[in-house]
Amino acid sequence: MNRLFWFGVFFSVLYLICGLWWAVSIDAFTDLRPNELGDTLAGFFGPLAVFWLILGFFQQGAELRNSVATLKLQAEELAKSVEQQKEMALVAREALEHEREALNAQRREHHHSAQPKLSVNFWPYRQDGWKAYYKLGIKNFGARISDLRINLRHPELSDKVISLAVLESGAGEDLDIGKPGGRIAENFNGVIHFRDGNGNEQQEVMEFLYDEEKRLYRVQLAKRPLERSW
Repeated sequence: MNRLFWFGVFFSVLYLICGLWWAVSIDAFTDLRPNELGDTLAGFFGPLAVFWLILGFFQQGAELRNSVATLKLQAEELAKSVEQQKEMALVAREALEHEREALNAQRREHHHSAQPKLSVNFWPYRQDGWKAYYKLGIKNFGARISDLRINLRHPELSDKVISLAVLESGAGEDLDIGKPGGRIAENFNGVIHFRDGNGNEQQEVMEFLYDEEKRLYRVQLAKRPLERSW
């Protein structure tokens, strides 16, 4: 109970004491007829009823202000809770993004670790009458590969398909290639098909660039989207 209520009790008690003293001090009060006594008591208690009505109005206003203050506090707490939820969601999203990046990095590392590092050389080494012989040297400095097939794309070498079941990491092969007629003295290309360490099909394109001055070939390798012609 607040101060306003106790003020009302104090004022009511004081009012009743004053009214009782007034009634006792007047001799004619006891001589009143019942209807007159009722009117007198009604007139006496009327102001007290109006007083409590006004007091109740102020009490209701105070409670309403308290309710508004409580609702304001609840709204502030709700706003703080929303901000906390946003921060938690942001932290969770950042953690999820970090995990996704870590997973992608792990996948890239796994993919990269399964890839070969091929080196190819091509050179003529013998001329036997009507036929020229070449060496195709291929070495793998990366991961183990399998189902290796080499297609040389030149009109005079169109039927040359070289196959190797496995090329281990650090291993190399020097492959003999014979061609009717004279030596090739022009640029051409080829394709290496293989399965990487994860068993995925891959291919690399070879560019055989002929150096007329040195009469040698330089071989450049480049990855290309997979062709399925074989």
